[in-house]
Amino acid sequence: GPGGRSLGERGPGAWLLCATNRGGRRRGLITITANRSNAFDPSDAQIVKGVADQLAIAIENTWLIAETAETTALREANKLKDEFMSMVSHELRTPLASIKGYSRTLLAEDGHWDDQTRHEFLDIISDESDKLTDLVENLLEMTRIEGGRLRIVPEHILLWRYCDEVVARMSKHYLQIKFECNIND
Repeated sequence: GPGGRSLGERGPGAWLLCATNRGGRRRGLITITANRSNAFDPSDAQIVKGVADQLAIAIENTWLIAETAETTALREANKLKDEFMSMVSHELRTPLASIKGYSRTLLAEDGHWDDQTRHEFLDIISDESDKLTDLVENLLEMTRIEGGRLRIVPEHILLWRYCDEVVARMSKHYLQIKFECNIND
């Protein structure tokens, strides 16, 4: 109570209580106290009721905005997840198609391939298998990250080495295109 005194020590007084209701739900309670009896009249109660109604609307609006934001965030997260799954499906199909195609070609009854061609096909199958393994590992790491079971530790990479690997991989698939990678140190 005021001045650190308890309700019993203050003596007689007046209380004005008004619930902040909205949509059939109680949102809160406004409590006004006075040190003297009969401090409030019906007009005071009407004013407090008006304030309580406005507060109830403000509280309801705040909750609706929060619910809308949460719903929008969930919808956006689901959309991103769908897009991610679509991209992952495409990324998985590409190496699988190469592996399947080159292995079927090598296994064909009518195929008489020289050693160099056979080696090129097997090299592509091996590279695509490595790519597929990397994709699966990345997916597993993402699952671990999402579950909080994997700590991310950023580290420096040699960009030229990474680019050389990408150029080498792409050059094997598109023999008619010459790829170049120039990185300034």
